[in-house]
Amino acid sequence: MKNDAKQNDIRIKINSEKFLNEADELIDKLIEKASLKDKAEFIPACLYFTGTLTFSEEYDTFKALHQFHDDIYNLVGLSDFPGNSKIRLMMMYYCHIIESDAFYTFLYNLASIANGQPNVVEPFKKDYPPDRVIAQKLKIICSTADETKKVKKFQSLTKELLPTSITQKIQMTQKLLKKTSLTKLSSMLESLYSKDIRNVFAHNKYNVYGGSILLFSDSPIEMPIQEFVQLFMNTTNFYALLCDKTAQIKHEFVDGTKHEYSGAYGKFSIQFMKEDGNTGRFHIKSTKKTSSI
Repeated sequence: MKNDAKQNDIRIKINSEKFLNEADELIDKLIEKASLKDKAEFIPACLYFTGTLTFSEEYDTFKALHQFHDDIYNLVGLSDFPGNSKIRLMMMYYCHIIESDAFYTFLYNLASIANGQPNVVEPFKKDYPPDRVIAQKLKIICSTADETKKVKKFQSLTKELLPTSITQKIQMTQKLLKKTSLTKLSSMLESLYSKDIRNVFAHNKYNVYGGSILLFSDSPIEMPIQEFVQLFMNTTNFYALLCDKTAQIKHEFVDGTKHEYSGAYGKFSIQFMKEDGNTGRFHIKSTKKTSSI
């Protein structure tokens, strides 16, 4: 019980105000740069992230994640909820955010737009036609008689065909952020991802014991609970800021006014059509040279 009480008090000791203020400022800078560069690409990026362009509520992962966010925080805030269970819930929600495709896609697209490039629905998707893969394999087989070299080449090809990893998504986004003179935001994004936490939680190779999280990876690590809670708070604060700012942008379009935008990659119009007093849908027309809508 003493350990639980100690863990229940940990969140009170965490001071995320400095991180929160810096993240708020940096995200605003990125949004401003993207918005000023090409509004016709910026708005679709925001609408995708907020779930506006989904077919119906059953496809609205943005809204579902918001609900999950509230549920987790309600449970974590209960004083009679076991401390170890709180940490496990926080690990689960941390991994839920850090694995989110929408999270990286939106940041990547904002950075892309700020650099004068288009908004793309699936920027990390790898699309290799089967005939190209077969051709690559045949090329490797015929290139050398050295079996060791063949194995290495096949390993390299296999790695190339794997889905884009979180690390690769972050690196691709960082490259664009640095071009936009947002090096601090690039570093901040990298600081939010703990490969160790993600891997041990996904494979249930950890334990919450005393004042630490024991990570049973190749080289066992003992992470102080307070260190993880700081990571959790920073990540959830960053994601919440991103969500709140784009929700405000979405709200600008629900007054029924028809909005038209033209940019480097085409133009589109958007208008919110009320179906009853509380609900409605967006009517969108687009002439895009890219897959942004």
